[in-house]
Amino acid sequence: MTDNKIETGIVADQDHPSIEDAEPAPRPSKSAAEGTETVHIAFDRKTGRVLGSYSVVQIAEEMPDENAADTQILPETNEAEIFADFMEDDEVLRNVTDTRKDNIAITVVKGVPSEELTDIIVDPSTQKVMPRPRLVLEADRTELDADGKEPATIRIAAVDVTGRPKTDFEGPVKVTTTHGRLSERRGMVRLQRGVGQIQLSPVPQTIDRVHVAASSPDGLARSGGLTVSFV
Repeated sequence: MTDNKIETGIVADQDHPSIEDAEPAPRPSKSAAEGTETVHIAFDRKTGRVLGSYSVVQIAEEMPDENAADTQILPETNEAEIFADFMEDDEVLRNVTDTRKDNIAITVVKGVPSEELTDIIVDPSTQKVMPRPRLVLEADRTELDADGKEPATIRIAAVDVTGRPKTDFEGPVKVTTTHGRLSERRGMVRLQRGVGQIQLSPVPQTIDRVHVAASSPDGLARSGGLTVSFV
């Protein structure tokens, strides 16, 4: 048996409110499915945000015929070259804190397909990957009088994959609404100990479905939303 490698190259993170979600970069078919994947993850050492990834799939195959002319064994992965590539990637540099190269760090995850690592952050202190928190919105009422006199208070909380509060989450959240007026300028709310709130005032018309959404400008949390009505 021999081990071949398929290198898939750098895929920059695209999860940012100003960038439309991109289709995943083309990856090798996993008919090589028994292969072991090693993923080099570039992350922001200040925030833990994932900036990009580089995958290598180790595939066990039968020893090829020594007379085969098209046999190709890829060289060992060069860690220094991968790091240098991240350092020169424009998308990585745009998203790292202060656009500083010294805020880029790399961690390596083995045995986990890279498509399962699309919704994670990295703990800067341990360099371990973990699921991103999710933003959850709750309104004190879901039907608002269209006279606009009594706004609804919307609570925003960051929770983990089990739904427990992430009290260590601190940072800005942008709230948007399809109708009505938000109490904070540009809808920006800063969560403290994982929670924050904003008020929504209705407009003088009946609207069955008003969608309110919250997103993390720095990509550190998954977006959330809720629906209310103006009656």
